[in-house]
Amino acid sequence: MSATLFAGSLLVGLAAGGLAGWRLGQRQSSPPPQTASSPENPSPPSRESAHQDNTLAYQRALALAQYQAGFLANTSHELRSPLNQVISLHQLIQADLCESPEEERLFLSQAQEATNRALQNLDLLTAISKLELGRTVPDLQPVQMTLLLTRFQRLIELQAANRNCRLKIALPSEDLYGLSDPHWLQQAMVLLVEGA
Repeated sequence: MSATLFAGSLLVGLAAGGLAGWRLGQRQSSPPPQTASSPENPSPPSRESAHQDNTLAYQRALALAQYQAGFLANTSHELRSPLNQVISLHQLIQADLCESPEEERLFLSQAQEATNRALQNLDLLTAISKLELGRTVPDLQPVQMTLLLTRFQRLIELQAANRNCRLKIALPSEDLYGLSDPHWLQQAMVLLVEGA
């Protein structure tokens, strides 16, 4: 699996996991629903209902914790890979092992690309940590899929052409909408297709 594909799948998984954690936090912080038996003497929710809610919350929290543990292990690898590439390329240049100035410039541009990948991964981690801490709330809104896919195609078609890949997107009908944060969804799609 390429690093870009891995980063894309991490973004999708983390956005979903972070959103689940955010929703779970919202659910736990909101007051429990009241049942209307009588205005003078409202009855509390049944024990079975409360037990089911607690079990569901526990299962969600456990799944999120397991995902985060795996994410941390994989993230350390994804951050080390581009840094190791930068170190190796600079060592080749410093040891005068380049055959020509053109090769030296090529190594420097490759090191720059690896540095940019590491920065993108760090930005992703920062965004996810803000989501986890509640400092960032996903901007959930109806997203017209045709418009999103058209924007996405413009972003990715030059990269596909540079890699001699044909990219064709069959646009859905204009009345197809999804509920998502459009920026996060578009970024995840770009990362996934770049990797593929």
